[in-house]
Amino acid sequence: MSTTDRTLVKPPEEPHDDPALRLDDASDRAVVLAGDVIDQLHGAGDVDQEDVEDLRRAVSDVEDVLEEIDPEDDR
Repeated sequence: MSTTDRTLVKPPEEPHDDPALRLDDASDRAVVLAGDVIDQLHGAGDVDQEDVEDLRRAVSDVEDVLEEIDPEDDR
């Protein structure tokens, strides 16, 4: 069972207009979730799939904002 505080990783209901604030929100969620997944791996070794899916969404949100900020970057 996940020990992740869902309030820390829930995306805002209304995304910010400012890409920097959206990037800040998404990267904060990614950091919290990555830490939780790593803790789970070091603990019992069982990773909560909801945390993994939330982490994927947070990373995808970060990538989307980065693409919006610099569409010419081919990373």
